[in-house]
Amino acid sequence: MRGRWGAVVVVGVALLALAGAAGCDGRTAVAPDPQGPLPSGVAPEAVTRWAQFPADRAPRPVVLLDELPLSSGFSDGSTQDAFRYGRYLLTTQEPLPQAPAKTVTVTLPGQPAVQLPAIGAQEAFVALRNVKPRNVASDAAEPTGVVRIIAVTFGSAMFRTDRGDASLPAWVFTVEGSSGPVLWPALAADGYVKAPTKIQAPPLGPATARGSTVTIRLEAPEPACPGQPEHRYEPVVVESPRVVAIGLRAVVSGTAPGPANDSCGHVAMLRTAEYEMRLAAPLGARLLVGADGIPIQVNQV
Repeated sequence: MRGRWGAVVVVGVALLALAGAAGCDGRTAVAPDPQGPLPSGVAPEAVTRWAQFPADRAPRPVVLLDELPLSSGFSDGSTQDAFRYGRYLLTTQEPLPQAPAKTVTVTLPGQPAVQLPAIGAQEAFVALRNVKPRNVASDAAEPTGVVRIIAVTFGSAMFRTDRGDASLPAWVFTVEGSSGPVLWPALAADGYVKAPTKIQAPPLGPATARGSTVTIRLEAPEPACPGQPEHRYEPVVVESPRVVAIGLRAVVSGTAPGPANDSCGHVAMLRTAEYEMRLAAPLGARLLVGADGIPIQVNQV
């Protein structure tokens, strides 16, 4: 099966046995030995990298899926390069404002409002400057330009989270040469988790969680050429107390009818199907991730 989901690293966690995972054809995956390797379709680090995720903390931290900071882009290349490298220059003469309160109210879709610790504009500005360069070649020369910040205000902005898009308190940095401000969440470091992202498209979703069932649209197998093995994709689920990892594994289901034909080709298109995955327990506050540990946005109903 062609993998479409990403990769990173963390420390170990005791894994639960694979939950019975049913696909559209009603077939059930076989539970592996909990002490043995994970089943094909889910990389070991998909679960172990989230060994420290505080799923049981109240309130649970916000899991951000966006690259930080948010920006609408810049009108010239030099400023865009400076943004990638975190090169900012404060041109405002006023002191940077403090947080409006020790905590701010955060409401995620379908979730009750919670109070999370807030930060002031100075802390947000430091965070801006500490962002590692992104989408930059390792041998690229550091730019000489800067992003000029001309005003800083407290406001809100839409962020992608693992529980849906949400308006979150944010520090709004108005900058020269941009179609919009640079935005940073006004949350203290222990109030949110920045999930790793990928350049390529995320899994087709979002997923929907109903009790102990997760439904999501993912890749479907290509039709086989005559005389070649036919495959079906079976869903795979691996659970821990902190995270649920889902993936697909290819299973040979037969041979395509007809004589083998070397000239047979495939149309370059993405085929998808809806998969239903049954968990050992409701998803709850646990993180839902793809086969390599990249978080997936999920709607709980």
